[in-house]
Amino acid sequence: MDVAMELVIKAPAPLADRELTEAIGIGIFYLAMGKRPSAIPEGELKSARVKISTTAKKYLDFSLPEFNSRNDLLVHALAWVYEQAPYLRRTRI
Repeated sequence: MDVAMELVIKAPAPLADRELTEAIGIGIFYLAMGKRPSAIPEGELKSARVKISTTAKKYLDFSLPEFNSRNDLLVHALAWVYEQAPYLRRTRI
C-alpha cells in the first residue's frame, strides 16, 4: 500500500483496534459514497495510528467538508468498518 499520510487520532477504545485502523481506507471510501455508521461506540479515547493510502486520501479530501474535523471523519470511517462483517476488515484501499 502506498502511504500518502500517517496520522495519530483519538478514537473510542473499541475503534482503536489495529484490525480496524488498517482497514480505514474502505471506511473513508464508503463515507465518500454517502454511507454513515449507525452509531459511534462509547469508550475511553485512545490514540490510534492510521495510515492513509493515496487513493483513500482523495476520498478523505472529498468528504472532509461534511465533517467537523479530519479526526471526526476518521472516527466515523472506523465506526463504519466496525459495524461491517469481519471479511470487510481485510479490504484495503
